[in-house]
Amino acid sequence: MRTASRILLTVINDKSYFERHRAHVVEAASSAGWQSLVGMPFVKSADLIPPREWCRIDLRAGKIAPLDDAKALYQVTDLIFREKPDLVHAITLKAIAVTVIALRLYRARTGICIPLVATFPGLGYTFMKLPSPTLRSEIRQFLAKTACRAAATWPYIWATFETEYDRAQIVKNFVIPFDRTTVIKGTGLDIETFNGPEKKNDEPFALLFAGRLLRSKGVSAFLDAANLPGASQFRWLVAGWHYESPDALSAEEVSALKCSPNVEFLGNVSDMPSLLNKTHALVMPSTYPEGIPRILIEAAAASVPMITTDFPGARELVRNGETGLIIKEATGAAILHAAQSLAILSDRGREMGSRARELVSSGGFDSKSVQNKFLSIFDAAMHDRPFSSGVLPP
Repeated sequence: MRTASRILLTVINDKSYFERHRAHVVEAASSAGWQSLVGMPFVKSADLIPPREWCRIDLRAGKIAPLDDAKALYQVTDLIFREKPDLVHAITLKAIAVTVIALRLYRARTGICIPLVATFPGLGYTFMKLPSPTLRSEIRQFLAKTACRAAATWPYIWATFETEYDRAQIVKNFVIPFDRTTVIKGTGLDIETFNGPEKKNDEPFALLFAGRLLRSKGVSAFLDAANLPGASQFRWLVAGWHYESPDALSAEEVSALKCSPNVEFLGNVSDMPSLLNKTHALVMPSTYPEGIPRILIEAAAASVPMITTDFPGARELVRNGETGLIIKEATGAAILHAAQSLAILSDRGREMGSRARELVSSGGFDSKSVQNKFLSIFDAAMHDRPFSSGVLPP
């Protein structure tokens, strides 16, 4: 029997993402007096770690899977009817869409509106203009926008975003009240674990790409740069994993990457602080419409300058010429040119890294700041009061 007076249900469609980025918020809520439940894809019994309580929900990340999605809707609805949470926190657009439908079904039966905190880590392909749209991609965009509209019309919604750009897109296009939205910078990081030793000048200049092996994340451009004339003066490191998506590198391309003489493929790296301590610059030539990539926050915390394209999530951390370099296009030539600039002026690169560290240390990116922000918005949702003040910027 539960002794806590308030029940928080978190719904998410990716176990590994939850463990890496969101579990600490649930633990903070539990410490603050919430009874925490987590609904997400199947986990083994060995993964059941107090104080969280896990419930199986067969949501699949990154794919349209009608049968699984219908099953997940039934599971979320059943969970809400059974546990009667005081507040639901849905993370990622797919989880938000399923949760809103379940909440509507619950209201239709009981007349009770449960408050919803909807967290948009990024907009994904919702507003992305695809260069070669297919019927499948157009269906995905239609479903994503339909989900946003459904969420926006839920009378008790509070929404969080990682950038002001994403916030503006949703507020303007789907009429979520501005005063029920807020920006939380990233997912939270223990910044002190990335305070590593300074790189030595006599080490080979190491360039790192880290993340899912998606074309839109820039991995193809990074590999192109590694094969250009003049690239041999650098170490080209790829720390990433295959992700089930039409945008991902194929199995054949990943196999070729592993055998490439010009690139060191490290696979999925768990000890990122140690890897970044050996890295001179992080490269993220992304065109993917996401929030603030965690790897950028980690690189800044490790005093590593960043080479990125100009996308909203990067602007939160990359000040061109101050904390890193912004390239105009996601091409191999642009990446190599930026890397050469940093390598030639090594003192400049170290200064950029130091400024990046100062920015991330004081900018609200740490775990405690993120936890406190979420606890505040949970409290606002429970008391049906606005979270933000002011008006949407033009």
